[in-house]
Amino acid sequence: MYRRDVVNGKVSLITMQRTQPLILTSANNDELVATAIVALESADPEVSGELLQKHWPTLVPRVRYRYSAFAAPDQPQDYYNIYLKYQGERYVITFARDAQTGEIIPGGSVQLMYPDSQTQIADRQVFKELDADGIQ
Repeated sequence: MYRRDVVNGKVSLITMQRTQPLILTSANNDELVATAIVALESADPEVSGELLQKHWPTLVPRVRYRYSAFAAPDQPQDYYNIYLKYQGERYVITFARDAQTGEIIPGGSVQLMYPDSQTQIADRQVFKELDADGIQ
């Protein structure tokens, strides 16, 4: 079900990769949008989620599995990224799901994309792929 994760060329003692991540469907979209709004507004109070609330986007195609880890013994969590273009900016919102039930865990983190950041190369590539595929 899981295999060891390799980070910077070394086997991670913390994270792992699911061989088959839980799939997000259109039924999960409302919860994804709510997760994105809460994460954006928590990270930066000046960023309002009001536009997302008015124009409810379809986020499922913009989600990618990232890794899995144990939050506590016998409590595996899967981490996903939402690649969001919002108000002229690009954001990567990371959120967790209970690996056993698939329930989205409240909270999350937000990272604003910077065009020249060396640490965001992989995320920029995902945005390029989404743009090339016409995924809004």
